[in-house]
Amino acid sequence: MVEVFITSRDDDGAAWYNDGVIYINVRWLQLEEEAEWFIDESFIHEYIEHVLGLGHESAVFVENVLRDNLYREWYGVNPTQLLYSSPSNMQASRASLQPERGVLQPHV
Repeated sequence: MVEVFITSRDDDGAAWYNDGVIYINVRWLQLEEEAEWFIDESFIHEYIEHVLGLGHESAVFVENVLRDNLYREWYGVNPTQLLYSSPSNMQASRASLQPERGVLQPHV
């Protein structure tokens, strides 16, 4: 069994696995809209990399599949294309992405 612990630590990365627990750091989230997919993606990444033991590259591959296919189906849009301006970021891990401010703000 794997536990999931949501934290807001100042000195750790986006997510990590330690002794049967997946830690997801929400400290870096700036927009409410990104929370659900960030937590989903972080859990899946850590589970594939550490619990299944398939490694970091396999986990990053699955992240890219999720971004390109599932998120578009679930949300009607790929959230990383809204939140992150550079297309080169699509190949990066979510831990290294930096959101653009105000992208998902409603227009009045």
